Amino acid sequence: MPPTKRIKNNWSENIPTCNLNRTYNLRASSAKALEAKTPLEFFYLFWGKDIIKTIATESDKYAQQKNSALNVKKEEIYVVLGAMLLSGYSKCPKKHMYWNNSDDVPKILYNSICLNRFEFILPHLHFNDNFLIDKTDKLYKLRPLIEHLNKSFKEHGGLEEHISIDEDMISYYGKHYAKQFIKGKPTRFGYKNWALCTNTEYCVTFEIYTDKSGTEHVKRFGLGGDVVMNLLKNAMIGHNLDYKIYFDNYFTTLVLLRHLAKMKICVLGTVHENKMVRCPFPDKKKWSTKPRGSYKFLASESVLIVKWKDNKVVSVASNFSDNTIVKTSRWCRETKLKKQIDQPLMVAIYNAGMGGVDKMDNLVAVYRTRI
Repeated sequence: MPPTKRIKNNWSENIPTCNLNRTYNLRASSAKALEAKTPLEFFYLFWGKDIIKTIATESDKYAQQKNSALNVKKEEIYVVLGAMLLSGYSKCPKKHMYWNNSDDVPKILYNSICLNRFEFILPHLHFNDNFLIDKTDKLYKLRPLIEHLNKSFKEHGGLEEHISIDEDMISYYGKHYAKQFIKGKPTRFGYKNWALCTNTEYCVTFEIYTDKSGTEHVKRFGLGGDVVMNLLKNAMIGHNLDYKIYFDNYFTTLVLLRHLAKMKICVLGTVHENKMVRCPFPDKKKWSTKPRGSYKFLASESVLIVKWKDNKVVSVASNFSDNTIVKTSRWCRETKLKKQIDQPLMVAIYNAGMGGVDKMDNLVAVYRTRI
């Protein structure tokens, strides 16, 4: 457990020498993923026979509890999943229109399953046994699916040097205890999902948020810090590896950065004003009066923080960067031209490395299922 006593005010402008930024072999994709050539082969990597068998078995059990005889086959489960994917690619206003025989509707679903059979399977689709329900797990009914997908994502996708952690929203507008509202997100209503993604939009692992009591180490690094530690653990990102982890000020705390520095994990993220413990930067209101491009570095132990004036004042903290300054162009209202201003390299690295989760979310939104 980290110390609970207050951190001493030992900030200085002497930048420590960084010894974290080293080169190691990063985890590659699985052999099966490298051999897969068609979309169907990729689909089978993540939806193999085991999870389909589980869905078929539990759906039959659930139907029996409702006094119905489902007797669903594994092939029918694949058709149902395919119908959901099709509804994101070819969008029809109503579900039954996918069985229309007109020329402007894909015939693949019409030729694969009857509408009545599909509508009978869909409400009985189940993933876990209701008789063994764990009331402490608010995602019990989805738990086998969540565990299977996390295992498959981690096994087949590999890891890249630059990794981002952020929240995204799974769209949902009905009534549910876990539904969240996040102002400013493209999808404002739905389930909050913590995701760890590579810079090429691949989700390595994820964790659906239910409430604060659902985190394993809620008293250790705070909610955001615990999410980071859980995702790193699930993705098997351990000590002394050269992955660069990026996240925003919701997750960043100085205690977390120091802890990850001891694990030799490189981290860089924006940091909120109230999380910079006794850091002697000028007040944010005073800093906002400085000219654009102004900056100041302060360091303490293994953490380096820079405050930089762009359109707004931004603070970035890292346990592996240095105080290098580069140039960037910004539009000048007075001269009506672009001009070069100073920018800390830490900010440029953050802008380049952060965003994998947002990119993944955008791709999902383009093909979001309608069934």
